[in-house]
Amino acid sequence: SNLELPADLLAALPALLGGGRAASVSHLSLAVRPGWLEGLHRDLPKCARLERLSLRGLRSLELPRPGADWRLPSVKVLRLEHVPYFTLSWCSHHTGASVAAISASALASGFAGLEELSLDYLRLGEDPGGAVEE
Repeated sequence: SNLELPADLLAALPALLGGGRAASVSHLSLAVRPGWLEGLHRDLPKCARLERLSLRGLRSLELPRPGADWRLPSVKVLRLEHVPYFTLSWCSHHTGASVAAISASALASGFAGLEELSLDYLRLGEDPGGAVEE
């Protein structure tokens, strides 16, 4: 089944996935709010047949770090959309790449079956000085 939830109905997700219904969800699209990904790492692994996952409205580095309990091996298509992050002012501007970059190692460890990926920036690694390669 397909499930699409706007941000204002995100609180209903645990109830919608409860009672064994999570096992039948194959496509899930969520508009997230700040802090909601904390709870999602408990609910999403129940979706054993989840093949498509779309998370919209991400802010900063909200996805769990590698090693966290964020394993969704059945997901083949992953779409991650951040809120606008470009900053422009009279004295400086930046693209916000460091805010919207997702770690390749986190994706590889959490989404082993991934075939299609859509995101803003992919973080490939870090140099010894801590600078991020994108």
